[in-house]
Amino acid sequence: MMAKPSQQVLNRIAIGNHLISTSGSLTPNADPLSVAQAILLAHDASELVLAGLAASIGATPKDKHKTFLMDYVNAIEENKQLGIKLFFNELNEARIAFKHLGIPPNTTHFYDCVTKARKHLDEACRACLGQSLEEVGLEALIEDDGARNLYSRAKTLQQQGNFRESLESLGIAFRQALNATPFAFVVSVGEPETEAALHLLGCGVDPSTFMSLQEFLPSVDFGDAIKWRLRDRGHAANWTRENVDYCLAATLKIILQVQHAQFGAHAIPFQYVFEDVLTANTDGVVLNSEKGGMYRALSFRQPSRKAVGELNKGQQISGHMTPAYESDSSYKWQKTFLETANILVVSQPKGDSLGGIEPDTDIIVRADLVELSYRVRDDPETRERYPHLFPEAADDGGG
Repeated sequence: MMAKPSQQVLNRIAIGNHLISTSGSLTPNADPLSVAQAILLAHDASELVLAGLAASIGATPKDKHKTFLMDYVNAIEENKQLGIKLFFNELNEARIAFKHLGIPPNTTHFYDCVTKARKHLDEACRACLGQSLEEVGLEALIEDDGARNLYSRAKTLQQQGNFRESLESLGIAFRQALNATPFAFVVSVGEPETEAALHLLGCGVDPSTFMSLQEFLPSVDFGDAIKWRLRDRGHAANWTRENVDYCLAATLKIILQVQHAQFGAHAIPFQYVFEDVLTANTDGVVLNSEKGGMYRALSFRQPSRKAVGELNKGQQISGHMTPAYESDSSYKWQKTFLETANILVVSQPKGDSLGGIEPDTDIIVRADLVELSYRVRDDPETRERYPHLFPEAADDGGG
């Protein structure tokens, strides 16, 4: 089994492969300038790929200060005897003639030089790496190992026709890649938010492409939990080969654009770092449950509630609180300011006083029966990113 090539090797091969794979094809009737352009492209792409392959097998050119295309070809030929020297020598001579002397190429001989170069590069790639040139795609440039593996899995699932599963793997890949960038808390995977698109614009990400991609992906949280919104865009009509092809290309391009982003100041939303705490100020505070999230937004039925527990004075529940105003007994409420709220709606609720509640269930509490506070979410990621919020950890480390 061949050793895994280094990232420096993969960088060169992947870029060279991309250049030569995205070039159009010509016919024997092509004009000399178009053929000359193809020769220049085939030469430069081949030099990139062969430089990487030579490094991967330790085939060092004899003169380290003279490393042109044929130096890499000769170094590989000495180790592998592939029979690729004749073609690349002709390609190199045609390039020199045009670049340095202005002599146009023989169009009938070189019109298909890109196709021939790709064929010989594939042979060299199989001999040096044990895999085809096609297998070293731009996804090799994804630096996060987990994200890169998940992206490759998404491609495999797409080829197998498992389009929903492909989008799920792609969503987690996007989430994990973002976690290593300054945009970890700026972008919510599966949420087409204009503000996030504007943040990524500074890295060259096209807002329209970003928003379209987000519409196809499931929501993925920091724990890699997946959530589809069936009655929004998370349904089988959108799980097609064409759509997944688009998402694979868009995700890869965005990851490569943002993975080296420099840190910038981004204000972090409250709910990513803190959780609300509701403390009963009297005995017998009833905790009512109600189906929440998109279920509530898209349901045409009157919401129903049931008591799932109660708090005595001093007892607490926590979660993400939304202040709301309820004007009658129909259980219909609207988000409002905290000062005018008569109920508090708690999503992702936690607390010892809660019985078994179903997923996507909110807790409704009368606002006048509880005191509202908040605390830092105590999880490994918050501790790592915001150590200043945990002063006791700094004190413990003082020795």
